[in-house]
Amino acid sequence: MKVLIVEDDQFKLNDIMAFFERSHPGFQILVSRSVNSAKKSLLGESFDLAVLDMSLPTFDIGVGGGGGDPKNFGGLEIIRYIARRRINCRFIVITQFAAFGEGEDSMDRETLREALANDYPALYQGMIYYASDSDWSNKLSFIIGCDD
Repeated sequence: MKVLIVEDDQFKLNDIMAFFERSHPGFQILVSRSVNSAKKSLLGESFDLAVLDMSLPTFDIGVGGGGGDPKNFGGLEIIRYIARRRINCRFIVITQFAAFGEGEDSMDRETLREALANDYPALYQGMIYYASDSDWSNKLSFIIGCDD
């Protein structure tokens, strides 16, 4: 299986990578750290699964900072890109936030989960709350369909 992980937080990325190395060593893994680099990866290669963070920068963050505008719904932008381009790539969202956006544009995790399940039923595989001391890896393993 070929997996695209889209994550800008190094600590969380390390945990997700360790999960795949431990549980699914045969999987091919590619990492993108922003909305735009994920789009480029999805356009250039075929993936069976995308593991997405929801809050992402526009561009990869360089050594001196940067990264463009932070996007509260960067993961959703990638999901819409997948659907619009008719890319056959299922996705899982792994987030450490309970809510996204601000003001009228804000959305809690459960509302977002329901929207993704309704709007992308053929591609959406699930949403996982990430915390370093939680059972997120067991949930990811269950969604992928293999024991951790």
